[in-house]
Amino acid sequence: MDVYPIPFSKVPQLNKRDVSYQENIEQYDGLYKYQPEIQEFEKVIKDFSAYSFDRISLVNEIKKQYRDINIGQEVSKNIQLLELEHSFTICTAHQPSLLTGPLYYIYKICSVLKCCQQLTKQYPNYHFIPCFVHGGEDHDFEEVNHFRIFNQTIQWETDQKGSVGRMSTKGIAEVVASLSDILGDGASSQEFIERLNTILGNSKTYSDFVHQLVHLLFAKHGLVQINMDNRSMKSQFSDLIKTELLERNSEQLVQQDQKLIESLGYKAQAFARHINLFYIGHGDRSRIEFQDNRFQVIGADIHWTKEEIIALIDEQPESFSPNVILRPLYQQLILPNLAYIGGGGELAYWLERKSLFEKRNLAFPMLIRRDSFMLVDNKSKTQFENIGFNRNDFFLDTDNLIHRFVQASEDGQFVDLSEEKTRINEQYEALIKKAETLDPTYAKAVYAEQSKQQKVLDQIEVRLKRIVKQKEEQKINRIRKIKNKFFPNNSLQERKDNFLPWYLKKGDQFIDEIIEAADPFDRRFKILID
Repeated sequence: MDVYPIPFSKVPQLNKRDVSYQENIEQYDGLYKYQPEIQEFEKVIKDFSAYSFDRISLVNEIKKQYRDINIGQEVSKNIQLLELEHSFTICTAHQPSLLTGPLYYIYKICSVLKCCQQLTKQYPNYHFIPCFVHGGEDHDFEEVNHFRIFNQTIQWETDQKGSVGRMSTKGIAEVVASLSDILGDGASSQEFIERLNTILGNSKTYSDFVHQLVHLLFAKHGLVQINMDNRSMKSQFSDLIKTELLERNSEQLVQQDQKLIESLGYKAQAFARHINLFYIGHGDRSRIEFQDNRFQVIGADIHWTKEEIIALIDEQPESFSPNVILRPLYQQLILPNLAYIGGGGELAYWLERKSLFEKRNLAFPMLIRRDSFMLVDNKSKTQFENIGFNRNDFFLDTDNLIHRFVQASEDGQFVDLSEEKTRINEQYEALIKKAETLDPTYAKAVYAEQSKQQKVLDQIEVRLKRIVKQKEEQKINRIRKIKNKFFPNNSLQERKDNFLPWYLKKGDQFIDEIIEAADPFDRRFKILID
């Protein structure tokens, strides 16, 4: 694929805060610790060497999570390397989206893999392990239960509740069957469907299913996956769980950073609570609040005294789940993680955590914006150019493109009535002056006639444009079709479309090419033309 980088500020679909982090990060001074540059890792590594991590427990738990998977040489090697003091992770995280959901799920992982390649070359005395953390504890089912392919949405139907990763795979077979109907009988399509069915047959939970699918796509690149919803890791987090319940000052610390962000003109990204923990029990994941001098599970008749809840944390740490406020702390406590790579929204809430990290004496990572891509197939590019546009026009809105096309068309010269409007206005201005000389009150009537004539010309201009559009209907429809392909529902392609159409066309080469094109230290948006 050919890569054409452009500044983030040239992409109108990106929000201002996302653009500012890429192009004017200095304004966030005090909210981040390291500039997202490869040379800064010398300092990051030195700082992280002062912290200790339970590497043996980490490796043992990861191995346990891979015990039913053909792990492969690259993944196995990277897991074992985590025991070494000079090994560090570079990670991203995401909820277990159905069949990876939108394209950016893939892009996040590819950015991590490329970052590790770059760091290995720059710092050969260290090992950098690409890591993907599954956010399976979340219960926002509506965010992960669907994906879009070929302008159709496939949705997972189930009445299950609670943490998505803990759900059974009930209903996934129907998802695979629907996908099979859409993809048809092609060899690559049916091979992929067979692999999905094999994975499904080997999965007890939805988390298992997602883990195996990501492993299928990225195992050869050594990606290490971690499900942090388990007793072993939660037991290491138990002291911070107790601190959250007893001190209840995370809200204040986060709001302290949020005030700095608001002073820059941006809204807070996450809502901090007095207690930023959930209780997982009986299939639900429910908030914990402190009410009437006891800890209460919202929506359930479950409550504890201080002594009772401390005892429960020691006995069942896996029953407590961090929300979006504490999840970064949990992650950084467990992993020797130098950098977090994520989208603009994710980095926005990480920027609200620095004070909280410092208060809890945890290592705050470098925050790197993942790569953003727009995929353009050569056929669409050629059609776009044949109509009269080039890649610099990709980001113009549809109406603007159609207007420019009509103006540039053979009949476009007859559409623009600006000269006629100017001549008529000049004539009316002369008439108004004469009328003012003879009778000022009559000048108002002449002025009214000028306005009427202006409206008539506007109506004629609209009608002429409509006539040209009707004559050029085929090309205008092609403009709309191509634009919707590049920007489905007027959104970035990476936020809507699934990776499968490209993957089925190119196989593993698609992943290889995205990794090759990725460069998270090049803070620009990238157009990829195949």
